[in-house]
Amino acid sequence: ADEGFYRCRISSTCGNMVFSNAVTLTVLTYPVISANPVNVSRCEGDNAIMSIIASGTAITYQWRKNGIDLLNNAKINGATTATLTINTITGADIGNYSCVITNTCGSLSSTPASLSVDTSLAILSQPVSINACLNTNQFFSITASGNNITYQWYKNGIAIPGATNPGLVINNIGISDAAQYYCMVSNT
Repeated sequence: ADEGFYRCRISSTCGNMVFSNAVTLTVLTYPVISANPVNVSRCEGDNAIMSIIASGTAITYQWRKNGIDLLNNAKINGATTATLTINTITGADIGNYSCVITNTCGSLSSTPASLSVDTSLAILSQPVSINACLNTNQFFSITASGNNITYQWYKNGIAIPGATNPGLVINNIGISDAAQYYCMVSNT
């Protein structure tokens, strides 16, 4: 309400009146964060996007990773805008990201948001076919790499209940156990 143009009128007892030049009063508002960035989890190779909602007069933005200012480059877009995009993420991008908003009235930092990167899934060693004698015990195994891996073994295309480990034990083999076995590995 106090914003506007001001000037001073000067008068004397002799009837002279003079006006000063007009000056402007602009009221600036402090920076305010109404929505902090949120945690992001993406797969390796995807793009990660974080954003902040802020207000204030003529605010500027500076994104940080683990407390260090980020710079715009081929991998980082928007290091000085309300939305940060990290292209083709890898494990090196894992960290805590925050944004500092600034104007002539002051600075304010967002709460940090974490970026986690799920690595790609890969099978390192496959199960091997076996010939087994009746009434023996046999073991199939698989080795996989990646984050948060789940396993499900199948017999002739049908999921085996409870067979959710990297290894599958078949005890006391009978004729009905002769089949095609495989394991489905997955992650996020």
